[in-house]
Amino acid sequence: MATALNVVPVNAGAGGAAAAGGSAAAVAASPQTGGSGGGGGGGGGTKEVSESAVGLVVCEMAAYCVNSALAASGRSAVKDVTTLSKEDAEKLYEVAGPKLEAMGFSVGEKLIERLTRDRGDASNKPQRFTGVMEIIRFISREFWPAVFRKQIDSLKTNHKGVYVLGDNRVQWFSHTSLPVDVKGKEHLMLYTKLLCGMLAGALSNLGLTCTVTADCPSHPACSFTVTIHNRSSMP
Repeated sequence: MATALNVVPVNAGAGGAAAAGGSAAAVAASPQTGGSGGGGGGGGGTKEVSESAVGLVVCEMAAYCVNSALAASGRSAVKDVTTLSKEDAEKLYEVAGPKLEAMGFSVGEKLIERLTRDRGDASNKPQRFTGVMEIIRFISREFWPAVFRKQIDSLKTNHKGVYVLGDNRVQWFSHTSLPVDVKGKEHLMLYTKLLCGMLAGALSNLGLTCTVTADCPSHPACSFTVTIHNRSSMP
C-alpha cells in the first residue's frame, strides 16, 4: 500500500542556508566560478554556460553511453538514439543507464562539496545540517538552482525517509527532441539517469545513503523520488 505524501514548503527555515544562496543561484549548469564571494560585488568571477549547450552535451553523453553498449554487442553506432526500437532501447538502456548515473554521481559529489564549502554563519564558523529535512531543502533551494537557475517547484515527503522533488520544467529536457509516445518516454528516462546520479552523489557527500528514481509524466516535467536508507543515523 502506498504511503501518503505531504507537501513541504521548500523555503521554510531558509535562514540557515542563506549564506550559500547568493553564490549558488548565480551559477549556471556545469558552472565554473573564479571566486567564492556572495551574491553582491558584481560577481566578476562567475562563468556561465548556456542552457542549450548543456542540453546538447547531455544528449551527446546519452548517445555516447548507448553507442558504447552497441559497440560492446558488435553493432554499429547510431547518430540519433530516438531511432532505436523500443525493444533495443530497453536492452541498451540497462547498460547505458548505470553509466550515466555513475557520471552524474561524480558530478553531484563535487558540486555539493563546493556549494557547502563556504556555508557558515556571520562569524564564518561552518554550520552543520541539523537533519535530513534540512539537507533535502538545501538540495531543493541551493543545489538545484546551481544547476538550473531555479528552485525545485514542489517537495513532498511521507516523513519516513521518502522525499519527492518535482520540477515542472527540467530545462535540459526542453532542448531534446523526442517522439511523443511510449518510446519517447523511454528515451527521456535515459536522460534522467544523469540527474538521479547527481542527486544521489550530492546526498552521499552529505552523509545520506539513498536510492533516486525519476518519473516524467509529461515532458519536460519530472519528479525525483529520493528514498533515504540511513535516516536513523542522522540527528
